[in-house]
Amino acid sequence: MSLSSWLSRRPKRDHEIKVLEQEKRELLQELAHASVTFERRRYRVHEIAEQAIKSMREGQSR
Repeated sequence: MSLSSWLSRRPKRDHEIKVLEQEKRELLQELAHASVTFERRRYRVHEIAEQAIKSMREGQSR
C-alpha cells in the first residue's frame, strides 16, 4: 500500500473509529442505566421479602 493510498483511506478510518467510540459510549450508558434499575428493583424485592418474613413471624407468635 502506497503512502498516498493510505492517507486517502485515513479519514474514513478516523470516522469509523469515532462512530465505534460513540456506540461504545451509548452502550455503556445503557448498561449503567440497566444496572441502576436492577439494583433498585433488587432492593425493593429485598424489602418486601423482609416485611413478609416479619409478618409471618408475628403471625406465628400469636
